[in-house]
Amino acid sequence: HPARELLYHYRSRHEDLIRFSNTEFYHNLMIPVTAHTNQPNRGIKHIFLEDARYVSGTAAGPGGINPMEAKRVVEEVLKIMEERPHESIGVATMNIKQKDLIESEFQLQKSRNIHALKYEAYWQDKDEGLHEFFIKNLENVQGDERDTIVISTLYGPVKRDDGSRDGMNQRFGDINKAAGWRRLNVLFTRAKNQIILVTSMLPGDIQEEGKKRGVGVLKKYIAF
Repeated sequence: HPARELLYHYRSRHEDLIRFSNTEFYHNLMIPVTAHTNQPNRGIKHIFLEDARYVSGTAAGPGGINPMEAKRVVEEVLKIMEERPHESIGVATMNIKQKDLIESEFQLQKSRNIHALKYEAYWQDKDEGLHEFFIKNLENVQGDERDTIVISTLYGPVKRDDGSRDGMNQRFGDINKAAGWRRLNVLFTRAKNQIILVTSMLPGDIQEEGKKRGVGVLKKYIAF
């Protein structure tokens, strides 16, 4: 059989959710479904945390964390759980340590938040839990789709004693592996209604020279 091209993106309910991948990966083959572009809480919400800092891993445990991003991600999640309880949510970040940090922050906040408790119970029950709330790292976000995906990009200026903004770590973990760009494409196309991108990076912070394609893709996506 001749190869079939995918001509439209069945998941996206706002063209911005597929526009980047459409240009970067599919060479403008996909025609997104754009029936509701003027509705609120659709498309991409970009949150730049100027004061957030990446805390590098130690020899004892590689992989860093970004505490301020983790807190903001949980804030955004709790807000949706209260205001839009019938929309499904997933959270994704770039490594296991940040995933664990977001998870522990969420558990802490959830224990005293009736909306979050009701939300989790509702989605665990609905469709036998098919679209229940999740927090995952990049490697584990594959077949999932949710109405809203909240992303913590994790990396950013390293924490300095004086709090100054410089010296960004350029390692980029799984993104700087051969298949990193594919993982990012999967991540950027998981949402039906909205992506909330929580980041501490400006495009100019990212040096893509000598790096795998994924690092350049992340830089372009933040610029986009």
